[in-house]
Amino acid sequence: MRECRFIRCGNNVYVPPVEIWLEGWTRQRWLERHFKEPDVIRVASLMSWEWLVDKHNISRLVEKSGEFVEEPYENNKAD
Repeated sequence: MRECRFIRCGNNVYVPPVEIWLEGWTRQRWLERHFKEPDVIRVASLMSWEWLVDKHNISRLVEKSGEFVEEPYENNKAD
């Protein structure tokens, strides 16, 4: 099972930053399998992510057995 928090704003999908470059690249490829055009996946800086969390609801993308599910993030408004 894989999962990732995200915030959807119009056609933009924001995800929190990661510390390891390769982890970010792998996550980006994985996210692109679910989010199709016109969605644009953007990695937010830590400051931007904190601002977005204050203004928007956080969702969670989960992949189980090749099926993607978008669901509300249980710790909404928390990082």
